[in-house]
Parts: sequence; C-alpha cells; structure tokens
Amino acid sequence: MLKLNIRHSLPQIGLRIQHSRVEQAHDEQPVMHTNRRQARSNKGSTQAELGADSYRSRHSYGNTNMTDFTRENGQRGIGDVQSAVAAHARESWSMIENAAKSGNYIRERAEQIRQADIMEQRYLVAGAIPDPITTVEEPSRYVGDIDTGDTDISFDLASWPTIQITTGSVETYIRDRGFLRQWTTQDRFDIYA
Repeated sequence: MLKLNIRHSLPQIGLRIQHSRVEQAHDEQPVMHTNRRQARSNKGSTQAELGADSYRSRHSYGNTNMTDFTRENGQRGIGDVQSAVAAHARESWSMIENAAKSGNYIRERAEQIRQADIMEQRYLVAGAIPDPITTVEEPSRYVGDIDTGDTDISFDLASWPTIQITTGSVETYIRDRGFLRQWTTQDRFDIYA
C-alpha cells in the first residue's frame, strides 16, 4: 500500500532594527580670538663715527707712505749708489795693485773693514712722538619711534546648540522561504526524509 509522505517548513520573516540615537548634544562654547601686537620701543642710539689720523706717529717710527719715502730717500739713494760704485772701484784697483805683493793683503784689508765697523760711533736720537689726530666724523644720535602696540578681541558665538541624531530604521526580509515536499513510499512512512 502506498503511503503519502509530506515534509514542510513555514516561511520566516526577519527584521533588522537600528534604534535611533542622539550622537551628541551640547551647547557651543563661545570662542575668543585675539590679535595682539606687542608694544615696542624702537628707540636706540647710533654709534659715533670717529676718524683717527695716526700717520704722523707712524712716520716718526719710520713707517712712511711711498710718496714721502721717495721724496725723502730718492736723492740719498742715488748718492749711495754712486758712492758704493766708486768704493767698489777703488777697492778693486787696490786689490789689483796690492794683492800680488808680499804679505796677506786680503786678510789685512778684511781686518781693517771689521775694525772700522766696530769703531763706528752709533747715536740714538730721542724725540717726541706726535699724537694721532682724532676727529668726530658723525656724532652719536638718538633715533627711532615708540610703537604702543594693539589688541583686537572678537568672539564667535553659536546661535543654537549642536545636536547630531542618527535616525532609526527597520528592514524586513524573508529569512526562510519555507517549503512543502511530498513523496510516496511503499508500506511505511519515511520519517527520515
């Protein structure tokens, strides 16, 4: 005998629910903005410019410029060269005439020159050294202005509080569609199908 087997499942509805919530709600605090320029004293003094002419002092020590050196020593240099040439010429002729004679002329001549250098009188001259000439080229001056500074203050004020709300939602869907199955078996019910 044939047996009718039936197996079924009912459909199921699912709900996804998101509750509404308040994320934040607060009053905006006033915000103060300041723009400040500090007061400054831009006053100061300039350095005085001094001129110092120390050439007269340096010249007394022998440090001269080229113009003075050539003026003072030009003629003396020419005379020194002429006298040196004449002395060398005389010494050369003396060597020519006396070197071949008996005795040691060259050694004796060198000894005479050495003794003359030793016996030469040297003099030190003490004199007053002139002071440098100091001049004020530009006097010191008091310059600059005073900046009194400035302060600006402003406020940002909100007219209403800040509120953020996430709205809720409900979504329905079919979680299980359900089914209905039928089949037949011979002489028994199929309880495991």
